[in-house]
Amino acid sequence: MSTKTWTTPRWTTRALAAGLLAVAAASCGRKPAVEERAPAESPPPNIPAPQMETWKSAALRVEEDRGEPMGGRAKVAVPDELRHYANRHRFLAIQVAESKEQALPIPYDYGQLVELIRQGGLVEMKPFGDDYVLYGVGAAATNAPFTHYDAERDVDVPLLSGYDAFEDEYNRLAASVEPIASQVELWKGERLRVPAAQKRRRAILLKRIAGGEKQIADVHKEMDRLAWYYQDYDRRRLLVGQYQALADLAGSFEGKHYDLDQPEDRRALKGRLLSYIRPEARDLILQLAHDYREKFDRPLAITSLVRTEEYQDRLGEDNPNATTIATPPHTTGLAFDMLYKFMTAAEQQAVMAEIARLEDEGRVEALRENRNHIHVFVFADGQRPHESLIQASLREVDAQLPGMRAAPRKAKPVVRARRPARGASATAKSVTRKPAVRKRTVAR
Repeated sequence: MSTKTWTTPRWTTRALAAGLLAVAAASCGRKPAVEERAPAESPPPNIPAPQMETWKSAALRVEEDRGEPMGGRAKVAVPDELRHYANRHRFLAIQVAESKEQALPIPYDYGQLVELIRQGGLVEMKPFGDDYVLYGVGAAATNAPFTHYDAERDVDVPLLSGYDAFEDEYNRLAASVEPIASQVELWKGERLRVPAAQKRRRAILLKRIAGGEKQIADVHKEMDRLAWYYQDYDRRRLLVGQYQALADLAGSFEGKHYDLDQPEDRRALKGRLLSYIRPEARDLILQLAHDYREKFDRPLAITSLVRTEEYQDRLGEDNPNATTIATPPHTTGLAFDMLYKFMTAAEQQAVMAEIARLEDEGRVEALRENRNHIHVFVFADGQRPHESLIQASLREVDAQLPGMRAAPRKAKPVVRARRPARGASATAKSVTRKPAVRKRTVAR
């Protein structure tokens, strides 16, 4: 795909005009008629300061009141292609099958994601473009130190620069125990002095003691974990190597420097790594965004691109749409989410109609979710995976996830003839779908 010159998006002209009017009004001793407001969504953690105002104007354009119902309040007819199947696990199984058919590597942690980027398997999407804006991508990234995931032991291990850094961290943890232990002893002494009749006070102290002792046990557990990895030469060499790969990228990431010792730099780097996606999905985003902007003169809001499994697990704590299966779709780099929260009925219908057409052509698998997002999964070679692989993946997903809730009484099943999956018989039965309902960690 040819590289486009990054010019100022058309939708910024209104923001620029408003700025000029504000300056003119101020020069005449008058306040501007409209106060500037901040977008509802926080800016991407990795956005450069000079681009902040342009991003804000794009986000405000997305959120702008249309004077009619938007998002879930708008009355829309959801195409069958964007609804759930009767067995809602099939939606996930198709995406798992594609991951297997393409033999896609799945990044658990940021170190593995960096390796995929270095290999050229993923491409970066800037915080905004001519037709789109990243809206909430990487928002859940933390400023915590980077970690390595050990699949055999199912633990996350902090990445440190070497043995000296290990000793410093080990000693820091040891020192952190002392004040907690002292406080626990004070609580124990106080509890001994409290009369037995004061049951409530004794219970409060007992709870505090238990909490403090748990904190101490957790710190000792972390110290033992660090010692097990960093006091062994081979294990330490692996971890230090991953740290160095991250540090090398952070030291010069296309002209930007990130200091891994600084919490805010760590969060900014994580946000930037989460703004990558596979080229096939990037191209479709640009196509959909261009068509949307041409029709409605607004940037298309993209809320999620690639995720590590670590990041997926974090989202799953708060987002019921974030799946907990072994191969979450976003970790493949082929999935992305669009926001319809601020779209009118006409905007939603136009976007859904185009996605439905792409799904009928066998190029994507999509779902309109209840929490204001449309999830789109792009098939790398433009075809659904083989039906036998979908069925095998469906058995796996069924085993990993609990049973589905029944659809609401008002929901009516919708039957449509689906284009046969690759390798399936042309006379295969059509698949029944029902309107999507809120579900526990199933979609996406």
